Amino acid sequence: MKYFYYDAATGRGIQSAAAIEGHAEDILAAWNALSRRAGSFLGIHCPTGAAVQFMWDDSDSTTIDLPSPTKGGSMTKTSSFEECGGVITDICAGGDPERIQGLEFVKW
Repeated sequence: MKYFYYDAATGRGIQSAAAIEGHAEDILAAWNALSRRAGSFLGIHCPTGAAVQFMWDDSDSTTIDLPSPTKGGSMTKTSSFEECGGVITDICAGGDPERIQGLEFVKW
């Protein structure tokens, strides 16, 4: 599975277009290493073609985001660091990100 990220504290990351291949352990390690700072995020390109992004809103809150350019919005959910780790693990094991409980459509 391919992933990308940006760390707002260090300014380092990998752009979506240059996403790198990784296993669940690699992706979770990247998530755990990110600073808990607004603007930090990790994204996963799923085999289905969907992208899922996990973004820090502040030091205690994250957003799970499934962008849908064809619909002009995203399926989103406010979440926690721990829940994001569980969702990342589930997606890496073949889970469908569109089945994440609590997602709501938000128009851009």
